[in-house]
Amino acid sequence: MKIAENEIHIWFTYDEEINPDFALTNYVQFLNHQELEQWQKLYFDKYKHQYLVTRMLVRDVLSRYLQGIPAENIEFITNDYKKPYILPEQLAIPLRFNISHSEKMIVLAVSVGVEIGRSALVRIGLTYCLLTGVYLY
Repeated sequence: MKIAENEIHIWFTYDEEINPDFALTNYVQFLNHQELEQWQKLYFDKYKHQYLVTRMLVRDVLSRYLQGIPAENIEFITNDYKKPYILPEQLAIPLRFNISHSEKMIVLAVSVGVEIGRSALVRIGLTYCLLTGVYLY
């Protein structure tokens, strides 16, 4: 999938619309060791399910931009605040993303070369995603 430098693509899903058994059967295999440990630490099934759906949304969507890298092979690093980034060696373009969620919805914003956070969204006039009713930060 192509994305221009002046674009932010917004992807979202409702985690409740994804069958928990389907997610367990099909999504767990895509988690790396660190993600699997984090998922296993979650106590409530609702939060485990949302975490699993979030990680799959991120991996599936980013693999569409990272041509030639399957979802399960995307590697992440984190900064001091635990914000995930794609391993720089896997990037042909400076792809950036941010994740947010509400009680039922997971939102993923993707851009090129621009850190997506509240300040970046304010700069382009997208502080609130009208389709989702979710603030991105």
